[in-house]
Amino acid sequence: MTNKTPQQVENTPAEKVTGEPLPTFTDLANNPKGITSRSTVAKLLEIHVLTLTRWIKAGKFVKPITIGNAHYFRNSELIDYLDNKTA
Repeated sequence: MTNKTPQQVENTPAEKVTGEPLPTFTDLANNPKGITSRSTVAKLLEIHVLTLTRWIKAGKFVKPITIGNAHYFRNSELIDYLDNKTA
């Protein structure tokens, strides 16, 4: 096993890390009752997780729900937010 730097790990496609492809915005729209993790949302938006966290704190993005120590977004709220941003 080779050691990877944090940058190399961050740039590794989701398929290689989790074995599953990164969902698309269409996948979210097709599952409005589902939830999506903060890290997945950041990857979909092509931003860093800390940038997403700053947007949330500044009121520029929808608030996540917390389950245990993890933060998730309701797919329906993500789609509504994105629809309003592109309108």
